[in-house]
Amino acid sequence: MVAVFCFCISGCTTTNNFVQGRDFNAERREQIVKGQSTKADILSLYGDPTDKGIDNKENEYWIYLYVESHNEFNIWTNSSRGNKRTKKLIIIFDHKDIVQNFIYSNSDNPSSFKFNGY
Repeated sequence: MVAVFCFCISGCTTTNNFVQGRDFNAERREQIVKGQSTKADILSLYGDPTDKGIDNKENEYWIYLYVESHNEFNIWTNSSRGNKRTKKLIIIFDHKDIVQNFIYSNSDNPSSFKFNGY
């Protein structure tokens, strides 16, 4: 009877793994030199960006994004738990395709959560 109960409880947990983007070596950003590095340099360091756009000053920007998350939800206890890890690099180019600026953010320490429903 206990084995059946344990099987039922364990069988009612939903797991969701999610990955977006392509992981990249963030340490390579030390090789980016503002006012000197070119689009070709960035392509050789990181490959194709996840996304591209134009800012309000007509400068092109490239975004490198990596998101990894793992979540579990148990319907018997109505609770969730999981973690999420992100890395984001935005590189802004001037009209001559030279790096004007770049911004990096991350969550190297994965954020964790636990939710108990009511």
